[in-house]
Amino acid sequence: MVQDLPRGKLLISGTMRGGSSLVSNILNAHSEVLVVSEYIHFFRFLYRKSEPVTESSIKQSLEEMRLRLFYRYDIPLDSSTIFADVIASGISYQNLYNAILRHLLNQTGKLIGGEDAALNWTTIPEYFRLFPEGKVVQIVRDPRAVLASWHKLSYQKVGYLDAIFNCIDNMDKCLTYQSLYSDKDYMSVRYEDVVGQPEVISKKLCEFLEIEFQPLMIAPKQWDSVFDGVLIKRGWSSHTGSMKNRGFDESRLTAWESILEDWELCLCEHLVNDRLCKFGYEFSGKMFTQPDFMKGIDYLRNDPFLAKRYMKWFLSNEGSEGHIDDPTDPFSWGATGENKSKFVDTPKGKAFLKELELIRGSQQKQ
Repeated sequence: MVQDLPRGKLLISGTMRGGSSLVSNILNAHSEVLVVSEYIHFFRFLYRKSEPVTESSIKQSLEEMRLRLFYRYDIPLDSSTIFADVIASGISYQNLYNAILRHLLNQTGKLIGGEDAALNWTTIPEYFRLFPEGKVVQIVRDPRAVLASWHKLSYQKVGYLDAIFNCIDNMDKCLTYQSLYSDKDYMSVRYEDVVGQPEVISKKLCEFLEIEFQPLMIAPKQWDSVFDGVLIKRGWSSHTGSMKNRGFDESRLTAWESILEDWELCLCEHLVNDRLCKFGYEFSGKMFTQPDFMKGIDYLRNDPFLAKRYMKWFLSNEGSEGHIDDPTDPFSWGATGENKSKFVDTPKGKAFLKELELIRGSQQKQ
């Protein structure tokens, strides 16, 4: 095992269905960079899950991570090797994260490691505190496009409207971080610019990470030839309904115009408001009716979770990060590649729950 890895750390975040998978694909096409998606989720599954952090808690966290990766993503994880690395380096959350990245980088032969962790932008200040040498890329996408993606593929009847409040908070935090952090540590990028100017943005990403640009980064038709299909694979696309997204597909940029109903568009533009202009987006210019406006507001008021989000926005003009469901609860997980199915309803999901119960039961007896 190469012990001086990772030689660079990267956190990518933005809203779910906000375009971070495309940025991850671009970087994963580089010979030196590994960005994993969904697999680590350091702040969601590992950080401060047990205080004080102990040898026993680290081992438990790694075992649960091994189960999650195996049953949900068909990825084997040598948790014992990672655990031994943490013990050798010293018990801490920083060393746990480094050991996981080191293990994955050794598997792929890459040098710079990181993760694409959606809905994690509020952890960015803590990330920099823990890893002052780390770098962050935050993705912003037109909220109407994000909402349209949820409209198209979601098992939630009205809960998907929370995507609007996620977008608001992501945009606000992005503006804050732009003034707070150095350009050497933090980079924000619009999804639309990645799609419309892939070479320009890819070169900016390389300059940010202090690596040389490689043409393969903007050759999506060749990505499958260098992605291993296990740790590195194309992200799910709600636009195409498959793992085979279309790379730099400009039809995605305006797809929301034909997907969103008038009441959804009215609600989104009303809540997001001048943030659209701040990020270079234009209002649709549609003339909405009173019923259009009230339909969206009524949906918010009549759902307990959304009503809290709406009241926060109404009182403070603020959005919210986070899921409508607890993302650490397996019963809230969607089946991989099937956004309208639940993981726990699949054979693998049921097997996962059984083994998880055994592991947690044995831990409680110790």
